[in-house]
Amino acid sequence: MIVKAFDPAPERTALMRLAIRVTAGFFLGAMTVTAATAGVPDLTGTWKPAAGQEEIRTLDGKPPPLLPAALDVYRRHLQLLKSGDRKLDPVSRCIPPGVPRIMYENRPFEIVQRPDLVVLLFEYQRLVRHIYVGGSHPPDVAVPPYLGHSIGHWDGNTLVVDTVDLNDETFLDAAGMPHSDALHIVERLRLLDGGRHLEDVFTVDDPKTFVRSWQARRIYDRKPGMSIREDACLDREHRATSLEDE
Repeated sequence: MIVKAFDPAPERTALMRLAIRVTAGFFLGAMTVTAATAGVPDLTGTWKPAAGQEEIRTLDGKPPPLLPAALDVYRRHLQLLKSGDRKLDPVSRCIPPGVPRIMYENRPFEIVQRPDLVVLLFEYQRLVRHIYVGGSHPPDVAVPPYLGHSIGHWDGNTLVVDTVDLNDETFLDAAGMPHSDALHIVERLRLLDGGRHLEDVFTVDDPKTFVRSWQARRIYDRKPGMSIREDACLDREHRATSLEDE
């Protein structure tokens, strides 16, 4: 029997999609001062990871240096996830993947750039990430957001992004790598190969989870002409539930 999915809040979903379209339209139409005139590289465009990667690894290809207690948690996560039990993974409940995991999703994202703000519009869950540049600051919120608060500055041709206030309800990767509320991410983004590729080097610091800070690296390909499709997490999960009940 096929169980028909029921969305308890279709109006909310429609409003969220409308808000994303309005936000994207504003940033695309309001760039009266471009990156070129501001004297910094223009990251604007659509990007996609050059390769998929389930498990996050350090620059030397090794697992991150977990503390003993965190390593025990990670091993339990691995065992459950590899057995096919995905209920443990927060994204299976439509919780946003957090940072840096959102940057590891093998889905395209679009960058829209202004001198005071860089916006990443992700296809995955239609998430929006704001990076406040040039002295602007994120709004104060009582509850730490899933994508944290990101403040950036330009170091020559590299955009340095400092992200804090990340809650601990997410994994660092699809393999269940844990972290705590002390997670602190610093990214260095720069164009490579004449703008055909984008490099993102992460420095991860979380003294409650890792023995020491460590680094990881992702490369993205520029995708001219690729569009960001709609992606409704509730619809995706409901479709999966319907198929399981057939």
